[in-house]
Amino acid sequence: MQSTLLSTSRLTLWKWTVSRAKLLILFYSLFPSSRVLSEEVPLNLAIKRAVQSAQMDRLDEAAMDEARSYRNSAARLPNPSFIYEQEKLGGSNIANDSRETRVGLAAPLDFIWKRSSRIEAAALRGQISQYDIQDQRRQIARGIAVLFSEYAANLLTLERHEAAHSALDRARVVALARVDAGDASPTLINRVEIAISRHALEENRIETELVSIRSRFAALIGEKDVEPHSRELSIDAPLFANALEARDVAYSIRPDLKAAEALFEWKKAEQKVAHRDGLPELALEAAHIDDNIGRDGFLLGLSVELPVFDRNQDNKLLANSERIRAQVAFHRAQRIVEEEVMTAYNRWKQLSENRKMSGLANQASRDASLLLEAIEASFEAGEASLLDYLDVVDAYLSISEEEVQLEHRLRLAAIDLAYSTGTPITRY
Repeated sequence: MQSTLLSTSRLTLWKWTVSRAKLLILFYSLFPSSRVLSEEVPLNLAIKRAVQSAQMDRLDEAAMDEARSYRNSAARLPNPSFIYEQEKLGGSNIANDSRETRVGLAAPLDFIWKRSSRIEAAALRGQISQYDIQDQRRQIARGIAVLFSEYAANLLTLERHEAAHSALDRARVVALARVDAGDASPTLINRVEIAISRHALEENRIETELVSIRSRFAALIGEKDVEPHSRELSIDAPLFANALEARDVAYSIRPDLKAAEALFEWKKAEQKVAHRDGLPELALEAAHIDDNIGRDGFLLGLSVELPVFDRNQDNKLLANSERIRAQVAFHRAQRIVEEEVMTAYNRWKQLSENRKMSGLANQASRDASLLLEAIEASFEAGEASLLDYLDVVDAYLSISEEEVQLEHRLRLAAIDLAYSTGTPITRY
């Protein structure tokens, strides 16, 4: 009777196992693997393609044309004016009638002391768009590098889960053999199946994340069937003697800060323009004069504006207000840059020191791998329990994931340090 019950329980267990396997197959069929044949694009090339996809070169050309148009417009000489006047005087005696004709040119002269300040302001105004384009390039590079790091971390985590999954599959074979031989309870397989299902779900979550990253990556570089070439990815952080040196470098090259500085300088130049525009307008007149009795001659004169009512006061006040706002914005941008650089530098330095100490962590990871191999052998020989086996698998995954996340955090810190200082993001 006991033998019949055992056979029935074994049959039920086998049916349950087969049914569970079918469910897992169906589950994976609904979410296909993210590993498809695609082109692996290295980091530097990916950044270049993303910049091309965003048509940054065209924007550069447009910004240069804009800057050139501002300067040319400010440097253009004023047009002269044509003068034609005819004066006719008459009286009671026709012989006393006179006619005088004047033909000449009038040219403004005030541009001589106003033109230089206008050119200076126009040149500074044109620089702002160019700095904005450079900053967009910097943001694109950072976005690509972050995707690379996320992809590398997910790939490594997936590999570790697959290794644990394979170890559990081998444990299931041993457990089935023991149950079939009557040496273990059917609940032994239940424990293994639960652990396998948990890892299968986690693997599918990671696969889904990889698909999402690849989709974003393809959209950024404007191509299909591509993925980041992130195997053994290392991001080279820029080298600085200390945080103050990193801050000074950021002050000198960060395009968003240079754009804020150019805006401030432009508004200062506009204030100078407003003051000079308040000076009187001056024009030179030259004309030829003749009359009806055969006399002729030349006229040379100056016309000077009298600044009695309009001395450009409102424009001066407005220019001063805009200069103050631009100055405050520039100083605020400097403080933000300093905060970002200091935070990024200290974070990278701390993680770098942690990595130097990670020899112990690497050793722990290697020890966990060796322990996983040893526990497999012990479990097959019946010297270790399933609970011990599952504990070792969990320890292996925990240590491996900590190692992967440490590398991921270090890469992100290197990316942030390069981004915050305005230096190129490179891979070594």
